[in-house]
Amino acid sequence: MGRSLAYALRVARVKAWAAVAVHGLALGVAVATSGCAGNSVSGSPSEPPPTFAQLKLEIVAGYGPAPCSNGNDSYQVARSSSHISWAICDYGANPPVSLSNERTISSAELASVTSALAQIAPSAAKNCGADAAALLLDVTTLDGAVDLYANDFYSDCPGDTLAGRTFATGLEGLASVLTQIAKR
Repeated sequence: MGRSLAYALRVARVKAWAAVAVHGLALGVAVATSGCAGNSVSGSPSEPPPTFAQLKLEIVAGYGPAPCSNGNDSYQVARSSSHISWAICDYGANPPVSLSNERTISSAELASVTSALAQIAPSAAKNCGADAAALLLDVTTLDGAVDLYANDFYSDCPGDTLAGRTFATGLEGLASVLTQIAKR
């Protein structure tokens, strides 16, 4: 059997196994959370909703210099009020400074957030990287459910921070949009 055909067959087997594992996990989460009262939390949504009530993106980057020693930046957007808030570290300042602020965003900025959210897609990749930020996205849907996502950089070696989240691609694009909005 040719090398490329053997490789293609291995890739097909891995993709099939990943699809079974993802669907099994989704079923397990659905069964485990059925009957819960109040807002539901879903660890394995199939795709991000086309719209949202609220979203929170946290960038967990590890350790940094004081006063930003936890290395986390976070952004929250509320759709109904067109409101953004953020708590970040400005590493460009010497010494670095912790910044937080909030403001109303324009309809064009809200559209750019919605467009970036639409670019997020579940990932079947199996990565176990090192020394990169973990991006954690909590999307509250219009019906009150909370969908949990994480970038797929650590998808094959998830720790407690990533437990119960759907690994996805495209979170970096959303982070870029939110960072740019916060700089304005």
